[in-house]
Amino acid sequence: MLKPLAVALTFAAGCAGPQPTASHTAAAPAGIGVWGHKGVEHSRPGNTAASYVLAASLHFNAETDVQYSSDGVPVIMHDHTVNSTTDGTGAVRDLTAAQLTALRATHYAPWNTSPYAEERVPILAQVLAPMGPSGRSILLDMHAAPTAANWAATRKAIHAAGMDSRIIVMSNPEVLANVKIWSPAFARMIIEYLPATTNATH
Repeated sequence: MLKPLAVALTFAAGCAGPQPTASHTAAAPAGIGVWGHKGVEHSRPGNTAASYVLAASLHFNAETDVQYSSDGVPVIMHDHTVNSTTDGTGAVRDLTAAQLTALRATHYAPWNTSPYAEERVPILAQVLAPMGPSGRSILLDMHAAPTAANWAATRKAIHAAGMDSRIIVMSNPEVLANVKIWSPAFARMIIEYLPATTNATH
Protein backbone atom coordinates (compact mmCIF):
# COMPACT_ATOMS: atom_id res chain seq x y z
CA MET A 1 0.00 0.00 0.00
CA LEU A 2 1.30 3.44 -0.93
CA LYS A 3 1.96 5.82 1.92
CA PRO A 4 -0.44 8.80 1.99
CA LEU A 5 0.91 11.89 0.29
CA ALA A 6 -0.75 15.28 0.27
CA VAL A 7 0.16 16.95 -2.99
CA ALA A 8 -1.26 20.11 -4.50
CA LEU A 9 0.08 20.32 -8.02
CA THR A 10 -0.45 23.70 -9.62
CA PHE A 11 1.50 23.45 -12.84
CA ALA A 12 2.92 26.73 -14.05
CA ALA A 13 4.00 25.69 -17.52
CA GLY A 14 3.44 29.10 -19.03
CA CYS A 15 4.48 31.28 -16.14
CA ALA A 16 7.30 33.65 -16.98
CA GLY A 17 6.31 36.19 -14.36
CA PRO A 18 8.09 37.44 -11.26
CA GLN A 19 9.57 35.14 -8.64
CA PRO A 20 6.90 33.75 -6.30
CA THR A 21 6.75 35.28 -2.84
CA ALA A 22 8.16 33.42 0.15
CA SER A 23 4.66 32.42 1.23
CA HIS A 24 4.46 30.23 -1.86
CA THR A 25 7.81 28.57 -1.39
CA ALA A 26 9.92 28.65 1.74
CA ALA A 27 7.33 27.53 4.29
CA ALA A 28 5.32 25.19 2.05
CA PRO A 29 4.91 21.59 3.24
CA ALA A 30 6.52 18.84 1.15
CA GLY A 31 4.75 18.47 -2.16
CA ILE A 32 2.89 21.79 -1.87
CA GLY A 33 3.66 24.77 -4.06
CA VAL A 34 3.99 25.86 -7.66
CA TRP A 35 5.16 23.15 -10.04
CA GLY A 36 6.70 23.86 -13.41
CA HIS A 37 5.79 21.36 -16.14
CA LYS A 38 8.90 20.05 -17.93
CA GLY A 39 10.75 22.81 -16.11
CA VAL A 40 8.99 25.98 -17.27
CA GLU A 41 8.07 24.79 -20.72
CA HIS A 42 6.55 27.93 -22.24
CA SER A 43 9.44 30.16 -21.24
CA ARG A 44 12.18 27.65 -22.08
CA PRO A 45 12.06 24.51 -24.22
CA GLY A 46 10.51 21.79 -22.08
CA ASN A 47 12.64 19.03 -20.64
CA THR A 48 15.92 20.83 -21.33
CA ALA A 49 18.58 21.88 -18.86
CA ALA A 50 17.72 25.55 -19.48
CA SER A 51 14.11 24.94 -18.45
CA TYR A 52 15.15 23.56 -15.05
CA VAL A 53 17.66 26.34 -14.46
CA LEU A 54 14.74 28.76 -14.84
CA ALA A 55 12.46 26.67 -12.61
CA ALA A 56 15.12 26.65 -9.89
CA SER A 57 15.69 30.41 -10.20
CA LEU A 58 11.95 30.99 -9.74
CA HIS A 59 11.89 28.64 -6.74
CA PHE A 60 9.44 26.37 -8.53
CA ASN A 61 9.16 22.69 -7.90
CA ALA A 62 9.35 20.88 -11.23
CA GLU A 63 8.12 17.85 -13.12
CA THR A 64 10.29 15.92 -15.55
CA ASP A 65 9.95 12.83 -17.77
CA VAL A 66 12.41 9.98 -17.26
CA GLN A 67 13.38 7.19 -19.64
CA TYR A 68 16.50 5.07 -20.06
CA SER A 69 19.11 4.87 -22.78
CA SER A 70 20.23 1.53 -24.18
CA ASP A 71 23.22 1.66 -21.82
CA GLY A 72 21.06 2.31 -18.75
CA VAL A 73 21.47 6.06 -18.23
CA PRO A 74 18.37 7.97 -17.03
CA VAL A 75 17.59 10.58 -19.66
CA ILE A 76 14.92 13.24 -20.00
CA MET A 77 12.44 12.58 -22.78
CA HIS A 78 8.64 12.52 -22.88
CA ASP A 79 7.97 10.51 -26.04
CA HIS A 80 9.22 6.97 -26.47
CA THR A 81 10.96 8.06 -29.68
CA VAL A 82 13.13 11.12 -30.31
CA ASN A 83 11.41 11.85 -33.62
CA SER A 84 9.11 14.73 -32.68
CA THR A 85 11.37 17.00 -30.61
CA THR A 86 14.94 16.29 -31.77
CA ASP A 87 16.98 16.18 -34.94
CA GLY A 88 17.28 12.39 -34.64
CA THR A 89 15.10 9.34 -35.09
CA GLY A 90 14.58 6.13 -33.19
CA ALA A 91 13.37 4.79 -29.87
CA VAL A 92 14.96 6.22 -26.74
CA ARG A 93 15.65 2.73 -25.40
CA ASP A 94 17.59 1.82 -28.57
CA LEU A 95 20.01 4.78 -28.38
CA THR A 96 23.01 5.18 -26.10
CA ALA A 97 23.33 8.10 -23.72
CA ALA A 98 26.07 9.52 -25.93
CA GLN A 99 23.80 9.37 -28.97
CA LEU A 100 20.88 10.91 -27.13
CA THR A 101 22.80 13.79 -25.55
CA ALA A 102 24.25 14.66 -28.97
CA LEU A 103 20.74 15.39 -30.28
CA ARG A 104 19.27 18.87 -30.33
CA ALA A 105 16.25 18.84 -28.02
CA THR A 106 14.68 21.86 -29.76
CA HIS A 107 14.09 20.66 -33.31
CA TYR A 108 10.62 22.23 -33.38
CA ALA A 109 9.06 25.69 -33.48
CA PRO A 110 9.47 28.12 -31.86
CA TRP A 111 12.60 26.86 -30.12
CA ASN A 112 14.50 25.83 -33.26
CA THR A 113 15.09 29.49 -34.06
CA SER A 114 15.39 30.76 -30.49
CA PRO A 115 18.46 31.45 -28.32
CA TYR A 116 17.92 27.91 -26.95
CA ALA A 117 18.15 26.22 -30.34
CA GLU A 118 21.32 24.34 -29.39
CA GLU A 119 19.95 22.78 -26.19
CA ARG A 120 20.70 19.06 -26.14
CA VAL A 121 18.77 16.13 -24.69
CA PRO A 122 19.78 16.13 -21.00
CA ILE A 123 20.46 13.24 -18.69
CA LEU A 124 18.73 13.23 -15.30
CA ALA A 125 21.82 14.48 -13.49
CA GLN A 126 21.79 17.67 -15.60
CA VAL A 127 18.18 18.39 -14.66
CA LEU A 128 18.78 17.73 -10.97
CA ALA A 129 21.91 19.90 -10.82
CA PRO A 130 20.11 23.28 -10.65
CA MET A 131 17.18 21.90 -8.65
CA GLY A 132 19.36 20.55 -5.84
CA PRO A 133 20.61 23.91 -4.48
CA SER A 134 17.17 25.50 -4.94
CA GLY A 135 15.70 23.50 -2.07
CA ARG A 136 12.67 22.67 -4.21
CA SER A 137 11.26 19.25 -5.11
CA ILE A 138 11.09 17.34 -8.38
CA LEU A 139 8.46 14.96 -9.69
CA LEU A 140 9.86 12.11 -11.79
CA ASP A 141 7.24 10.99 -14.29
CA MET A 142 8.52 7.55 -15.22
CA HIS A 143 7.85 7.06 -18.92
CA ALA A 144 9.73 3.75 -18.95
CA ALA A 145 9.69 0.97 -16.39
CA PRO A 146 13.15 0.85 -14.78
CA THR A 147 15.07 -2.33 -14.15
CA ALA A 148 16.91 -2.66 -10.83
CA ALA A 149 20.08 -1.47 -12.58
CA ASN A 150 18.22 1.48 -14.14
CA TRP A 151 16.88 2.47 -10.75
CA ALA A 152 20.32 2.22 -9.15
CA ALA A 153 21.55 4.77 -11.71
CA THR A 154 18.52 6.97 -11.01
CA ARG A 155 19.04 6.80 -7.25
CA LYS A 156 22.74 7.61 -7.67
CA ALA A 157 21.91 10.79 -9.62
CA ILE A 158 19.31 11.81 -7.02
CA HIS A 159 21.72 11.26 -4.14
CA ALA A 160 24.54 13.15 -5.88
CA ALA A 161 22.20 16.14 -6.25
CA GLY A 162 21.28 15.99 -2.55
CA MET A 163 17.62 15.45 -3.38
CA ASP A 164 16.82 12.16 -1.60
CA SER A 165 14.12 13.81 0.52
CA ARG A 166 12.69 15.95 -2.29
CA ILE A 167 11.67 13.33 -4.84
CA ILE A 168 8.20 12.22 -5.88
CA VAL A 169 8.08 9.26 -8.25
CA MET A 170 4.99 9.10 -10.45
CA SER A 171 4.06 5.99 -12.41
CA ASN A 172 1.72 3.03 -12.59
CA PRO A 173 1.23 0.67 -9.63
CA GLU A 174 3.63 -1.96 -11.00
CA VAL A 175 6.55 0.46 -11.28
CA LEU A 176 5.75 2.02 -7.91
CA ALA A 177 5.73 -1.38 -6.25
CA ASN A 178 9.34 -1.85 -7.33
CA VAL A 179 10.29 1.69 -6.29
CA LYS A 180 8.84 0.97 -2.85
CA ILE A 181 11.23 -1.98 -2.55
CA TRP A 182 14.25 -0.20 -3.99
CA SER A 183 13.75 3.23 -2.35
CA PRO A 184 11.07 2.94 0.36
CA ALA A 185 11.65 6.47 1.65
CA PHE A 186 10.81 8.10 -1.69
CA ALA A 187 7.34 9.60 -2.05
CA ARG A 188 5.24 7.89 -4.69
CA MET A 189 2.23 8.96 -6.75
CA ILE A 190 0.01 6.81 -8.94
CA ILE A 191 -0.83 8.15 -12.39
CA GLU A 192 -4.12 6.94 -13.77
CA TYR A 193 -5.51 7.76 -17.19
CA LEU A 194 -9.25 8.35 -17.26
CA PRO A 195 -11.65 7.64 -20.15
CA ALA A 196 -11.84 10.40 -22.75
CA THR A 197 -15.52 10.90 -21.88
CA THR A 198 -14.50 12.43 -18.55
CA ASN A 199 -12.84 15.30 -20.45
CA ALA A 200 -9.76 14.94 -18.26
CA THR A 201 -6.20 14.19 -19.30
CA HIS A 202 -5.29 12.11 -16.24
